[in-house]
This record gives sequence, structure tokens and C-alpha cells, in this order.
Amino acid sequence: MCHFLELAVHRDQASAIDAFPVRELHISQDGAQELSKHIPADFVTFTVTSNGCSCALYTGNRDIIDTEKEQARKRAKYKKKGWSDTKIERALNEEQPQSQESFRADIKLMLVNLLGKVDKMYLLCHWVDAEVKDQRQISKASFNERKMPITENEVVLIS
Repeated sequence: MCHFLELAVHRDQASAIDAFPVRELHISQDGAQELSKHIPADFVTFTVTSNGCSCALYTGNRDIIDTEKEQARKRAKYKKKGWSDTKIERALNEEQPQSQESFRADIKLMLVNLLGKVDKMYLLCHWVDAEVKDQRQISKASFNERKMPITENEVVLIS
């Protein structure tokens, strides 16, 4: 199965998509059927693919790294070993990846540049047959930070 990257911008700003060089990419206005189920009707959807899917474009977290439950489990394990609170916090921080980047660098740059030209953008990276999770909203600044992952099967409004 494959991942698909779908994005949507307001129909009044859809021409912003045309401004991007699409070397190795195929950006089509048809086919983004999953995202269109979860967004307002006045948004135009696009599918971004390379060689028929988006698997090579989505590099990041299939799930958010180290959930609170996982952090608590690790904390208890270290506490049982007799570690100090300071040592535990340092270990937990070092175990977190320095980057939770969700997209290949050129795709991230394209998305950041697009965000500079539109007011709002919806993103969805999903398995072709997976159920889409809840929707969340983040700021453009948060999207630009490397520690703000976009996880699969989640509709994200960036504004």
C-alpha cells in the first residue's frame, strides 16, 4: 500500500499552486478525494505524488514519537534503576530525535513557500485505505519548526 499527500487551499488562492516548479512531482487537482471529505467546500484539493504515490515524499513519523504513556513507562524504568530525576530527564531528552520532520526537504520547502502565498492550507498524508483520524490546527510558525510532526492519517489545518 502507498501513502498519498493531499493538500487544499481556498479556491480564491488555488493559482498559488501553479507557481511551483514540479520537477519529479505530479500535482493534480483530481484524486484528492479523502481530504475533500474533511474540509469546507470552498477549498480546492490537490494530490502531490512522485512515481504514482507519495511514499518517497513523506519521510516522517507514522505516529507521534514517544507518547506521554511511553515517556511514563521509560521514566518508571529509569527510576527503578535508581537514576536521579535529572539523569532521567536528560536521558529522555536525548532519546528524542532532533528532528521530527515529516517531509522530504524539497517537499517541506515547497509547502513552506506555498504557506507564504496562502492564508490557510489543509494537509493530509494517508495510507490509501486507512481511516482518517481527527483534525487539528497548527500555526504556520509551528509547521516551520522541525519539532512539529505531521502524522499519517491526520487532517491538519495550517493557518
